[in-house]
Amino acid sequence: MRGVVLQRHQQGDGDKGGDDGVIDEATLRAAMLDANVPTLLMVLVQLSGDRRWLEEPYRPSVGRGLSDNDSGGLPDVIQDEIRAAAVATILAWRDGAPIDEVRADRIVDATGAEHEVDVIVVATGFDVLHFLTTYELRGRDGTTLREVWDDDASAYLGLAVPGFPNFFCMYGPNTQPGHGGSLLFVLERQMNYIRDLLLRMWRNDVATVECRRDVHDRYNKGVDRAHEDMVWTHPGMETYYRNTRGRVVVNLPYRNVDLWHMTARADLHDYVVEHTVPVEHAEVRG
Repeated sequence: MRGVVLQRHQQGDGDKGGDDGVIDEATLRAAMLDANVPTLLMVLVQLSGDRRWLEEPYRPSVGRGLSDNDSGGLPDVIQDEIRAAAVATILAWRDGAPIDEVRADRIVDATGAEHEVDVIVVATGFDVLHFLTTYELRGRDGTTLREVWDDDASAYLGLAVPGFPNFFCMYGPNTQPGHGGSLLFVLERQMNYIRDLLLRMWRNDVATVECRRDVHDRYNKGVDRAHEDMVWTHPGMETYYRNTRGRVVVNLPYRNVDLWHMTARADLHDYVVEHTVPVEHAEVRG
């Protein structure tokens, strides 16, 4: 099967290379001097989709065995060509080449190069710490949630944020299960809580709810306190669960049974509410 990777959007914290985590050209060229040539041929085929690298004069002439086979039995001039092509292809993969046209059996990138493919895989990656990267959400004062969160996202029960009335997110900050079980359980509990909150809004003629700042802060202080005794905050531990401040923003520190109780019943007193009728005529009902 033929395929091609045209663009790599993100790299994880563990990637090697420059200060930004992206491999630099000098390091790549130095690594190529000692690279295994047959392996480079497979890299070229996988990243470029060009199958000519499997044919003469590039086909390795030394069979597999226990002896060292870095050269593939190929002449030096062919090895140099393969190494140079591998550098160029990997750099193009690193920097990306936007698709200009999709045809029946190939794609054409912005440079005009054609790549024969059987399958096109769209794999844009994900940004674990920056929860909002694809759309803009503005709160009551016009500030975007992206600005409020940056890489230090927090929410009450992982779903409600002060300053953003009637906004509920699922699988938000600190909701990744950390004690086994299924993510579906977390989503079901959050949906149960949101449904209960909406029902109470309807029963009490409430048009708008906004999580109270003190409720939000108290909850997240508890989250941080619980994480202090867990492995993800240990100074000898490296994990993408932590942000640049060292705070765990991904995982839920509580057991599933704890989450079940926390989300069993919504409480309007945890929110600043705006009624559809004058407040002097309204009362909170269960």
